[in-house]
Amino acid sequence: MLAASDLTKAGVNAATGDYIVAVHDNRVIGVIGMEKYGSVSLLRSFAVQSAFRKGRIGTTLVRHALEQLKAVGSFPIYLLTNTAESFAARFGFVKINRNEIPSLVLTSSALGTTCPAGSTCMKMG
Repeated sequence: MLAASDLTKAGVNAATGDYIVAVHDNRVIGVIGMEKYGSVSLLRSFAVQSAFRKGRIGTTLVRHALEQLKAVGSFPIYLLTNTAESFAARFGFVKINRNEIPSLVLTSSALGTTCPAGSTCMKMG
């Protein structure tokens, strides 16, 4: 699903992140990942199968991930996107410069090596 959405699989690992999946008829139809770095977090690997994109699956996945991160006090939350800037803004994410993302997040995640330099960087909190 990540490859079909033009997202990297680099760094996707249950040992370094938490992942929430949406399932329909025993098929994964959506996914979102959360990586925690001390008191800050990174949302990543967010994808929904195209046939289910109008069904609010993505909104539900993002809300659930944000609730989990807020519950453990993991703020601020960062993300990089090439296609979902307006979608992320609906949740309160604002555009930032890439150099505003803590170096620990950039060097410990796939962001520093696999995300295009032109990606939109965003922050909540």
